[in-house]
Amino acid sequence: MSRNEQYQPAQLTRDDVAALTTYGAKANWPAGFALYERGAPANGLFIVVSGRIVLSNSGRNKRDFVSWVAFERETFGCEGLSPDAVYATNAYAAVPSETLHLNFDGFRALVREQPACAIALSSQMVTERAAILKRLHDFASASVDARVLAALDRLSHDPSSRANGTLVVSPSDYRLLCEMVGATRESISLALGRLVGSGVAERKGQSYVIHRNQLALSPV
Repeated sequence: MSRNEQYQPAQLTRDDVAALTTYGAKANWPAGFALYERGAPANGLFIVVSGRIVLSNSGRNKRDFVSWVAFERETFGCEGLSPDAVYATNAYAAVPSETLHLNFDGFRALVREQPACAIALSSQMVTERAAILKRLHDFASASVDARVLAALDRLSHDPSSRANGTLVVSPSDYRLLCEMVGATRESISLALGRLVGSGVAERKGQSYVIHRNQLALSPV
């Protein structure tokens, strides 16, 4: 990922999310719960209140490919705003999560009654769609190391997994990294080892501590 094209943090504020609750319905999901499957009828959109929602598709080799990971105050399932829409991906909660769902009628009411909040929400969706297209470009053209850096940059936007300017990658994160990068566990381990050698990461037992301020400076 080009260092000047990194994904920007969520543009929706907590006040925006609080205002949006008037137009939607909240729900809590346990880790591993499937919110919907690809091809199912879609209606409206979701906003992550807390947690981590993973969007994935099955590839030709029967491996899942993760097209996006949505964190707090980010959106997913926005294809539901189209007429006769179906979901383009599978979606599941990677950790215990809470979401807010706005159906199509709720979204129309939001646009009519709170246009400023609707503009902020629309801006968030457009930013995310552009980032997803950039991810697909990286997946098709970038090296494994570059894709690992891009995946780590994406994960670094999760408020629940970062502290003191670091991102901790534990063994439980390996599967998600493999599906985000499109590489084997061995390739991911080698790439993380090279980050340790360059000073971007440290090995702590079976986990890796990534220095977020070094991600943008790392050569690929």
